[in-house]
This record gives sequence, structure tokens and C-alpha cells, in this order.
Amino acid sequence: MGEQTQEQRPVSWTTRRDEKARRMQTVEPWLRGPVLAREKIIETLELVIVTGDRIVMEGDNQKQADFLSRALV
Repeated sequence: MGEQTQEQRPVSWTTRRDEKARRMQTVEPWLRGPVLAREKIIETLELVIVTGDRIVMEGDNQKQADFLSRALV
């Protein structure tokens, strides 16, 4: 009942951090330092957001929130 098969992975304390790093690596070629080109935003969101993710728009910059929410649509 409690046997572990070779296909099961051990539990990691850094699962979320590791997944974030993997996703960020997929868009790293498009970054200029911490800045992402505006024309790449939709393609980036399509790559880094996967089914089951929760999206939270927050901050004090209404223009950024408006831009990102429109890009998500």
C-alpha cells in the first residue's frame, strides 16, 4: 500500500520556487535586464501561465494593472 514506485518523485520543499525558475527561463531570452518588451507580453503570459494557476493583479500602478489585464484577455 505505501510502496513508492520509481515514477513517483520525492517531495521537495522548493517545488514552487523550482517551477517559477523553470518558467522564467523560458522567457529569459526576451528580457532586457528586468524589463520585458511590450510586444512580447501576450506570448510571455501564454507561456508562463498554465491551467490551475491563480492570477492576482495588485499594486499601486493602475496603468500597469490595466495593461496586464487587457493582455490577459
